[in-house]
Amino acid sequence: MGWGSGPWGVTPWGAGGAQQLRLMDALAIRENVVRITFDAQVKYTRILDPGDASDIERYSITPMAGTIGLDSELVRPVFPAAVERARVSMAAGSVLDVTTDRMMSPHPTQYRIAVNGLRSGSGGLLDPQFTSKVFYGLHAGIPPRRADLAHRTRDIANQQNLAGMLDPLPHSDSLIFGTIPVDSLGDYAFDEGIDSFRKRVFRRLLTRKGSFAWMPSYGVGVPDQIGQLARASVRGEIASDAEAQIREDPETLNVSCVFTQSPQAPSVWYLLVRVRTKTGEEIETSVPFSPTGG
Repeated sequence: MGWGSGPWGVTPWGAGGAQQLRLMDALAIRENVVRITFDAQVKYTRILDPGDASDIERYSITPMAGTIGLDSELVRPVFPAAVERARVSMAAGSVLDVTTDRMMSPHPTQYRIAVNGLRSGSGGLLDPQFTSKVFYGLHAGIPPRRADLAHRTRDIANQQNLAGMLDPLPHSDSLIFGTIPVDSLGDYAFDEGIDSFRKRVFRRLLTRKGSFAWMPSYGVGVPDQIGQLARASVRGEIASDAEAQIREDPETLNVSCVFTQSPQAPSVWYLLVRVRTKTGEEIETSVPFSPTGG
């Protein structure tokens, strides 16, 4: 037993034993940060030795199935990406901030964070009764768009469609999509108005959903479904998603999307997009897709 109430190998001379570690609280303090609080100092060495709290493998975050956020969507998964000591006065190393790989779902969705294999600063083991906590998700609200505040946007010019290719800007190659022209002063030229809007439509249609961690619902991902365009149900799903996506653009007042078949080439389908903007313009554009991927 040693000289005191504990074994020699845990504390010097067995003086009272090491303090057991307990997870006491978890709170989302930012859209991608969960602050967890323990009842004692946590071992934090940054060398990934046994019990080191800097080891991201010691953490897991699980969405609570069935919980729904203020955006009316089911809770989406997030994963621990980094952990550091929180800068909290008088915390004495007992508070950690766990950063997630993407933003959490909005309140009142719920998550459970669990820890394993951690030790207290004095070497005490983690109490198996205090290894996890449930907390509410956190995500900044997006205010509704107001038509009276709609204004034109602009973007660095690069050819994304036939109209852009034929734009008579100087020093641009009209035969190559994606080239960046300059204006008469030698600065980067800008797209605005209809051309800028069309570019944003193409981006949403072609971008794979989930490509941007901070915008998990952005993108229709049509190229991933080209081989399924022969099925009416797939075309309907794509058109519906495209309408919802384009409606998210701040300049969109109303939109309709429908697939039409080319009379000259029956294997080619066109997604016909009709939009009325908040500034009163009516835009019609079509994007060709082939079920064979051509």
